[in-house]
Amino acid sequence: MFPKASRYALFFLFLISSVFLGYTCMASKTEKEQDLLKYQKKGEGQSVKNCYQLREGVCKEIWLAEEEGLRKSNRIKSRFSKLSLLPQEEKIDIIESMYQIRGWIQEKLYQEGSTVSQQLRYFEAEHGTYQYIPQTFVTGNLSLSLYKLSGTGIPEVCRPADAFLRGVAEGASFTISGKTPVFEATKFQARLTKATP
Repeated sequence: MFPKASRYALFFLFLISSVFLGYTCMASKTEKEQDLLKYQKKGEGQSVKNCYQLREGVCKEIWLAEEEGLRKSNRIKSRFSKLSLLPQEEKIDIIESMYQIRGWIQEKLYQEGSTVSQQLRYFEAEHGTYQYIPQTFVTGNLSLSLYKLSGTGIPEVCRPADAFLRGVAEGASFTISGKTPVFEATKFQARLTKATP
């Protein structure tokens, strides 16, 4: 008799547990659906707004692999900048307005015997804009210098007297597309210089 009673007790316990779990799951599913509807209704009346962030001491470092196993470095620094997130239909444009800019672009890395040398382009400008997609930097009224240096490291200071070519341009753009960056200067006026030792 006792085994029969325990079977009934287990059956009723299982039945009560099943009903409780089923009710709990149904209730939480219904609550989730209601929450989702509330969120969607709330989102319909609101739009994403423009966001801005002011930054100091900005440095962008872009590395590109070379076929010989070397990596070229491209660096853009500014004293301060304004980073903007601008919603455009189904995407967000990320644009950074940079001020008091210095930039270094390694154009070539080449082997000379056992040492590696580089051709480096250095520029300075008061203002420029970096657009994250596509990776493009645009600036106007800049000074531009070309250097031939030993090693692969980018120097923190580039002395104008060490450049083999110096000049000014009304504008310039620097775009990363694939493995090859493209640098273009408009109305570039330059002069060859004799680098001092």
